[in-house]
Amino acid sequence: LATAAQVYMRFGSYTNALAMLEQQLRIDPDNTGALLGKGVAHLQLKSWTNAVAPFSRVMDLETNKTSQPYYTAMFYRANARLFADELDDSQRDFEKLLKAFPTAPQVHFGLYEIYSKKHDTNAAIRSCELFLANAPTNTPDSKYINDRLKELKHTSR
Repeated sequence: LATAAQVYMRFGSYTNALAMLEQQLRIDPDNTGALLGKGVAHLQLKSWTNAVAPFSRVMDLETNKTSQPYYTAMFYRANARLFADELDDSQRDFEKLLKAFPTAPQVHFGLYEIYSKKHDTNAAIRSCELFLANAPTNTPDSKYINDRLKELKHTSR
């Protein structure tokens, strides 16, 4: 089942992957790999609210709150909540991630998106600057954030 789910995921057949992951979870409801896969499949299907629960479950099951699965689940959950416009919950997750990974560009990108949606220009500018200070240059994300930063600075005058 796990191999089938991975193959379906690799080829973008997320609905089929979900079916395999659900079967796995019926056998072992605490399988963190299957739970992460289920959440990712929901993200890929743009089923944001359905993605949150599996990621939260992984975080609950992880006894080591500094483990990779814990932080991976939190990062995905933060994004699912962001896409679902659950901005305060998403912000809390991203801020926890920021404490653990202060130079992670992906975290600053997520916070930029939240602050933009909340119309908090100063915080959005700061997140853009921190993203650019920590991200590789000449990437699509860097160009996007650089362009947004110029717009934000222009409109904040």
